[in-house]
Amino acid sequence: MSSSGHRPVLTAPHPSVSIIEPEDLTTGGKDMESRQEVIDTVAARIRQILPGLKTDSSVEEKDLRDFAEFDSLSILESLVWLENEFSVKIPDEELVIDNFCTVGKMVDYVLLHQSV
Repeated sequence: MSSSGHRPVLTAPHPSVSIIEPEDLTTGGKDMESRQEVIDTVAARIRQILPGLKTDSSVEEKDLRDFAEFDSLSILESLVWLENEFSVKIPDEELVIDNFCTVGKMVDYVLLHQSV
């Protein structure tokens, strides 16, 4: 969190910030069952915000920015929830919407940064 106590608004990536690419991710020792559990947990939370989010296999890749309800407040609430639910810390410099615009990207972030 910045020194003023407010998190920055999610914007396009700053040139010095790298975007997390799927091929850069590992499951950090987690097996696929654990990954599926994280997907299910994150998807259930996002469905509370976006009731129109389908429960089919495409849920992991659906761009959440396509939903009007997924506004800046919903994004920040979701990220705070991710931090609390999975005991991860999202540094200000990683608060880039491209890192969190799908359930799959949120799950990848959690698995990459969660303590083993």
